[in-house]
Amino acid sequence: MGLGSAEVEESQRLLDLAISAVRCLEGGLRPPDLEFGLDAALEYQGQIFQKATGIRYVAKVRKEDLPVDAAAGQMLLRIIRQVLTAVEIHAAATEVSVSSATGGMNHLFEIRDNGTGSGASPSMAVESLRTLNLEHLAADIGGSITISGIPGMGAAVQLRIPSAQGSQQP
Repeated sequence: MGLGSAEVEESQRLLDLAISAVRCLEGGLRPPDLEFGLDAALEYQGQIFQKATGIRYVAKVRKEDLPVDAAAGQMLLRIIRQVLTAVEIHAAATEVSVSSATGGMNHLFEIRDNGTGSGASPSMAVESLRTLNLEHLAADIGGSITISGIPGMGAAVQLRIPSAQGSQQP
């Protein structure tokens, strides 16, 4: 007795989700190299995400590299990977953008999706982000994080971290 087309499609969807989860785990164990700078690593991370999920990734990053120390850069990439995983699973988004800017002695990163949420609550994606303990991860590098969302309009995560230049001053 064979499987129906709906069962095959559901099996394929679950398999795709499992493959994506393994790729995220692999990325967490072997993070992108910062040798070419943080912005290049953000663009590379986006290419991996878009290829694995089919969700369009738009990088709006500066062309000159941001001065961030290696530990902060690795933590920033970890936070962004966690946010992208939450977008993939919970947001029902078709596009996610990552932007970077500098203001004073801080860098601002924003990850924004156009999702509507999945499941019973449109705000599920925002709530899933809050449960990732991102505030603690940001605090570990002297930063802060803000998570917001409008039901049916998507979610935004804003991360502020000190620049490497700013963190070296008294």
